[in-house]
Amino acid sequence: MWRRDQVFEFNGSLIDSEEFYFVYRTRRFEPSRTGRTELERSYIHGHRWCDAADIAQLVAAGETVYPMQLSGLLTDAAALAGGRAPARCCRSADSVGQRGPKRLIRLGRQRLKEIKQ
Repeated sequence: MWRRDQVFEFNGSLIDSEEFYFVYRTRRFEPSRTGRTELERSYIHGHRWCDAADIAQLVAAGETVYPMQLSGLLTDAAALAGGRAPARCCRSADSVGQRGPKRLIRLGRQRLKEIKQ
């Protein structure tokens, strides 16, 4: 659904990151900490299911949530997954794109099919 290119410093190294975000509806499950590295355990202090409103509340309370626009992106993801046009057209987690909603829905559904395969 979105792509984000980011260069940042992390743990003493400069990271050039290309991130891809997907939406996929699934049954609720408890995320596992199994398989996390020591470094991941030192930086990830918890996890839970959140909707757009929960993310907005975390940000308002001063918590850092990445990507920074996650609340709006989740709202768009829910719209696309439900076959509706998002409130705004996003193709990047960091910028607003110019593609039309119908194309976004088609791309979103195509990517969902690819993920399921």
